[in-house]
Amino acid sequence: MILATRSQQFSFITHEAEMTLFNELGFNYDMGSNSYAIIYQAVYTHCFDYEGSTLPITFRGMTYLLNSKIPESQRKGIQEFIHNLTVGV
Repeated sequence: MILATRSQQFSFITHEAEMTLFNELGFNYDMGSNSYAIIYQAVYTHCFDYEGSTLPITFRGMTYLLNSKIPESQRKGIQEFIHNLTVGV
């Protein structure tokens, strides 16, 4: 049996969240002028059973869609802020 590493599973979960978000909203969603981004978080729990014991492992993935109306000068700061949300800073 081949198990994916935690980072591979996280990448898969984040990719799935992004594709779900983009498929629902499209790449040119109009957020108006009062929104910075739409943030999407997905939480999955996998349970591994072995010899009568169960080990639940929870994975969390978060992604976002930036508002296209945000000036380029502000984009990096907003991306850093969102990144801090994902790592819990």
